[in-house]
Amino acid sequence: MIVIPLHDYSTLILSDEMAFRNPAVLNNKFSRKLIAKKKKEIALFFSKGKKFSSSFFILFLLSTEYQSFPKVFFAVSKKVNRACQRNLIKRRMREIFRQHPFFKLSPFAFGWIAKEKALKAPFEELKTDMIKLGEKAMQGDKLKI
Repeated sequence: MIVIPLHDYSTLILSDEMAFRNPAVLNNKFSRKLIAKKKKEIALFFSKGKKFSSSFFILFLLSTEYQSFPKVFFAVSKKVNRACQRNLIKRRMREIFRQHPFFKLSPFAFGWIAKEKALKAPFEELKTDMIKLGEKAMQGDKLKI
């Protein structure tokens, strides 16, 4: 069993099988195998996923019953005009995701979309918002872990 402390002093308990079926969990690297790139995979988040939102992000949470292993995608609103700014936000989201085993150990797939406000927010504020939204989504969702 793996116990992950959450921000609201509760815990998330995962079985060893769930935690170690994904090679990215064993180290702190962000494996490119985790990223959903195909149009069908991303469309699945919008059709079957549950939607949660915060001030900087929209999160689509998808049970892994629809996927073979946990996947993630990062997108930024087209209201952020320049590609370099959108890429900056995506790099920040990937880094937050990489730093927290909470996301990689989860039995869910995550679809993150950054809102326009995320461009002006400092990194630490994005980090706390993204973590809290992920925890809220996993606790609020009644899917089986």
